[in-house]
Amino acid sequence: MSLLLGVALLGLAVVGRYVLRSWLAPGAYFALYWSLAFVVPIVALPSDLVPVGALLWVALAVAAVGIGSVLPYRIATKESVTGWVPTGREVATLTRAMIVCSGIGLGAPLVAMWTAGFSISDVFSTDTLFTMARVFSVGRYEQTYEPPGLSQALLPFLLAAPLLGGVVAASAARPAQRFLSVFPFLPALAMTLSQTQRAVTLNALVLWLSGYLATRVARGFEGLFTRRHVVVGGASTIAFFGLFFLAGWARLAAVQRDVLRDVGVKVMGTAVGHATVFGRWFDSHAFSDVSPTWGVYTLAGPMERLGLGQRKPGLFEESLVLDNGDDSNLYTVFRPLIEDFTVAGALLVLVLAGIVAGAAYVQARNGRLVAVTVLAAFYASTLYGFVTSIWIYNSVSAAFLLCGLVLWRLRAVPA
Repeated sequence: MSLLLGVALLGLAVVGRYVLRSWLAPGAYFALYWSLAFVVPIVALPSDLVPVGALLWVALAVAAVGIGSVLPYRIATKESVTGWVPTGREVATLTRAMIVCSGIGLGAPLVAMWTAGFSISDVFSTDTLFTMARVFSVGRYEQTYEPPGLSQALLPFLLAAPLLGGVVAASAARPAQRFLSVFPFLPALAMTLSQTQRAVTLNALVLWLSGYLATRVARGFEGLFTRRHVVVGGASTIAFFGLFFLAGWARLAAVQRDVLRDVGVKVMGTAVGHATVFGRWFDSHAFSDVSPTWGVYTLAGPMERLGLGQRKPGLFEESLVLDNGDDSNLYTVFRPLIEDFTVAGALLVLVLAGIVAGAAYVQARNGRLVAVTVLAAFYASTLYGFVTSIWIYNSVSAAFLLCGLVLWRLRAVPA
């Protein structure tokens, strides 16, 4: 039954693509992502059942975003579409901004290493690298480690760099500039390998892709399943999960065969366990009589800054055990939304998100660069949604503000 509903959800995505005429239209994009995010786990882990109620909720969420996104899209269909044609000066400016942010962002992992008593040379030794990773990982989850303030202050630049990198990749005509667009991954990889913070590299990848897709919309190139995208996307997925495996191995600081098998189980659980985890939680807790928390989970980072909540590692402490033996607390973005606004309120929030994303899509297609930032934020929220809300990180919010400022100045300064 769950698989049939998953296939029906995929059919809903196809209908959205037909109505909205592009997979990058917010409604179609959201529907495609969440249909695959539930169909793939159902097929990959058939013994871990996804409750029907959770799938019906996802269908309602998809419909809510689709309805919201159609409103501004339909109003604007009478306008002529004039995409962005980047000049050489604009691409050069974006490339410089990307490189500067990368250089500044590299300070985030370096400052953390130096403060903890490690040096750059330790990265090039397997033993010391694993020791360093273990120290940071244990300290973070036991909440005995407090990242240096300077390192935290540099994180927005580390994440703004891949966001701008995606913009550069979609706008550059020269192969050298497109090649440079992947440079921003280096600081993120340095933090992941030295501190096992896999979320940093995942965030970098999500922001790069979001900036790339939003910029392609602005340029009028809305093809999603091109040959280049399929090949590069497949290779990137393999590379990312290889890195994820390496980071998990470093956390355990051991090389025995059973340990490596445990890491493999963890990788599988992280990749596809979210559907079951959210489904079980939804089935037992979604309609419980609990007062809404009004953004404390969905916007955990900003709320903590305002003194209205306290963000915890993993956001939710309780984990669920999957059939493959892994335990996971990846409840998707839907649990924070429901916890914060109730089931009905979460659907209303998704309608509003669809309206904002639809308006940004229309504006981006007409070459308005600031709208690219808003559209990229929607893409990023969706892509990271199988984990949780991407807005639990203050550094992500700051990265989008930095990118928006760069794009605004790009058009504000005459050629």
